Amino acid sequence: LFTTSQTKLVRGLTSLGVPYKAGLTLATALRYIPVFFSIFQSVSEAQRARGLDLSGKVNAAGKKRNIFVRLVDRFKSYLPIIAVLIRAYKMSQSVGWAMESRGLNLNRNGVKRTYRVNLTMRIADWIILVITIAATAGSVWLMTWLS
Repeated sequence: LFTTSQTKLVRGLTSLGVPYKAGLTLATALRYIPVFFSIFQSVSEAQRARGLDLSGKVNAAGKKRNIFVRLVDRFKSYLPIIAVLIRAYKMSQSVGWAMESRGLNLNRNGVKRTYRVNLTMRIADWIILVITIAATAGSVWLMTWLS
C-alpha cells in the first residue's frame, strides 16, 4: 500500500476481475485512512485543550478507578469527538460529488471500460502469489500449532 499508487492498485484489482467501482472504493478508503486519523488527532487535541480528560484513569478526587468503570468513562469521554464524523461526512460528500462530476456514476449499458495498458499475470507473478499464500497459510498454521 505504501509502494503502489492508487491508479495501479485499482488497475490491478480490475484485471483480477474486481469491478472498477469496488476497486476504486477500496483504494479511496485506504487513501483517506491517514487523513481521518490526523483529523481525529486534531479534534482530540482541541478537546484536550478545552479541558476534556480522555484517559479516564482518575476521578475528580484523584482516586484510581477499576478497569470497567475506566473503560465506560473513556468511551463516554470520546463522545464529544463526533466532530470527526461530521468532518469525515463532509469530506466524503465532496469526494463523491467530485467523482460524480467526472462521470464515474454514469451507467451506460453495453459500454465496457477501456485501458491504455492491459495487465496480465505472468509466470513470475503466479509464483510469487503461490509463495505468498503458502507462507501466510504456513504462518497461521504454525501460530495455531505453537499456541
